[in-house]
Amino acid sequence: MKTEVIQLKGDQLPEVWRPAWEVCWAIVMDGSLMAGPYASEEEARASLAQSSMFSVDLG
Repeated sequence: MKTEVIQLKGDQLPEVWRPAWEVCWAIVMDGSLMAGPYASEEEARASLAQSSMFSVDLG
């Protein structure tokens, strides 16, 4: 399984997030949105590092 922290903006944002977010960060696993939105990449990475639901290689 591949877990990534990605930036979303514009049409990449889920429609329900668009009223509140122009740009945000999210956690994606194997191409599926798993967590977010986060205001910064650092916030998303911290959440990922603390979460037990992800098997993570932060290398």
